[in-house]
Amino acid sequence: MTFPTATDQFADFKSNVVAILPASGIPTTGTKATGTLTLDGVVIDGERITLGDRVYEFTTRDDAGIDTGADVAVDISSDATKAQGTLTVDTQPTAGDTMIIGGKVYTFVATGAADRDGEIALGADVAATKPLIVAAINGTDGVNDAHTLVTAAAFATNDCVLTAIAGGTAGNGIATGETFTAAGNVFDAAMLGTTTAGVDCTKGDAQTAIVAAVNGDSEATVSLGAFAADDSTVTADSEGTAGNSIASTTTGANCSFAASVLSGGAADTVGYQGQVLYDFTGDKLYICSEDNVGDLTKWRQVALSAVS
Repeated sequence: MTFPTATDQFADFKSNVVAILPASGIPTTGTKATGTLTLDGVVIDGERITLGDRVYEFTTRDDAGIDTGADVAVDISSDATKAQGTLTVDTQPTAGDTMIIGGKVYTFVATGAADRDGEIALGADVAATKPLIVAAINGTDGVNDAHTLVTAAAFATNDCVLTAIAGGTAGNGIATGETFTAAGNVFDAAMLGTTTAGVDCTKGDAQTAIVAAVNGDSEATVSLGAFAADDSTVTADSEGTAGNSIASTTTGANCSFAASVLSGGAADTVGYQGQVLYDFTGDKLYICSEDNVGDLTKWRQVALSAVS
């Protein structure tokens, strides 16, 4: 029979003691999940940013409250220029004449004969016809639906200015054309943008607008930090791992997120009643007062000192 040596016995004793010693560690405060939003170029009407279950949509329309299905309209209407073009009508149109605006065809018909969308009844003379043209485009004549891309201003002498509903360079692509019999009845160009060129919202204005929209949203679960070098830090409102599931996506051509969800969220150190942690470096002992799933207030600490 072989008996264990004193060295072997001490090794076993040490192993058993170590197994029951408290673990090394420090109870830590939970962290909030974060992410990075980059916005480094112009923003256009309809582009969206999604944070969690909240959808923010940039709008360059005057009717910023329009229902687009988004939770919050990010109003940049004053930060984008709307394209404009000019329609000149100096002679009474002829029945059968047409004009085309953004793909919609308007046909002039005899006085009182307009009864469907796309028809404009001729007035008694050119002066009487002009307001009928404006009413038809704006959908206030009781016959036509309002144009979805432009509005028409009242004629100033022979000129009517058409303005894109949405601001930005996209308005410069709204086509115009006509088959007027009279040579003086004409658009100033084949597309809007000659009277006034449409200009997109700059990144700086868009950055200011999205920060204000998110941080002003009482139902948001995150906040946005001020942009620096085109980046904004997205921070979950609450500590914990739940923040790691907050989605971050965008449809903007010049907007992007570092990841599709936030990350780095953690709860306070989880503990069970009686659990002990030690930190010899900081000379402290930590004892958990009751079971918890991440509540730093349930831990108590004792400062350690040398035996005297």
